[in-house]
Amino acid sequence: MRIILTYNQLEEILNNEIKYQDWNNIFNDNKVSVELDIDLVEFEEKISQQNSILLRFSLTNGNPIKIFDGNTDIEKNPSNVYFKYFSDINITGALSICDDFINPFKLNYFKYFKNNEVLNGLLKNILKEKSLTSNSLIINDAYIFGDSENINKQGSKNLLNILDAIIPLSLNVPYHVLILTSNPKMKDQTIFKKILNDLILKIEKIRVDFKIYIEIVVSNKEKYHKRKLFTNFLSITTDKGFYLEDNNKVKSDNDILIETIFTRNNVFNGDSQHSEMKERLLNLNKKFVKHALSDAYLNSLSNHDKTYYVTNFDYEGEKVIKNRLFNYYCRES
Repeated sequence: MRIILTYNQLEEILNNEIKYQDWNNIFNDNKVSVELDIDLVEFEEKISQQNSILLRFSLTNGNPIKIFDGNTDIEKNPSNVYFKYFSDINITGALSICDDFINPFKLNYFKYFKNNEVLNGLLKNILKEKSLTSNSLIINDAYIFGDSENINKQGSKNLLNILDAIIPLSLNVPYHVLILTSNPKMKDQTIFKKILNDLILKIEKIRVDFKIYIEIVVSNKEKYHKRKLFTNFLSITTDKGFYLEDNNKVKSDNDILIETIFTRNNVFNGDSQHSEMKERLLNLNKKFVKHALSDAYLNSLSNHDKTYYVTNFDYEGEKVIKNRLFNYYCRES
């Protein structure tokens, strides 16, 4: 994640450590790139000053401040936080911080759902209210499509409601969705593959003003049991999965925890959600995605397996994940 701000803003935050404790903690995360909107001459002048806050920051947290190069390419850096106002920030899925530096990463919301509770759109409304802007989403749930008898597409309906609640109404860039799941092993796999293709068509129609690119990876072998949903700035966890609702009622006792990636930002409270997201995505890539994509490629050639990669991205040959958020955290793996 990148945080872009001016020298004066950085100075204000670093010199008022108690008032801006959360921001100081986030700046000190070695997975965060703090970048100044400043030219090289002024930067060198500031860092050479006696008691320079730039030098002090670099020495204390081991994460040198960089100069913002003006590059707003979200394929390279999908998660950006801007303290300086730019007119087109939000429509790229970036966070904009107002002049009083209010921390948007405070969210910590928990909700318990009782079996057979009538929802009437409750989960969708909660997600709409709690969501932060984004340009990418990853959901891992091995059982989102239910079991082998589930041919009523309720899993798809749950996914559509979740995505409709979280995907922004306005963007000037394509939105990326990655769904990682396991094969429910229906006897007729033709029905299941039709459900997948129909789901992609329905997700595409959630928004009409910008493109939504979807990738669905279905494994017949591997399962990653932790049910998680990540966006650029949110971490969402459910106890029994995102297939929560069945015909407007709670399918079984379940709960949902909605946090930001820095709700927990003090090292004395353990790992941040940001650190957790990176580690979980690296594990997903290593233990699930790589094997599933390899099997899906062989499956497309010989049809010997029930492992699939379904997408509306254009691609040829070997199957690779194109979701920008996933690739940002898995580049090194």
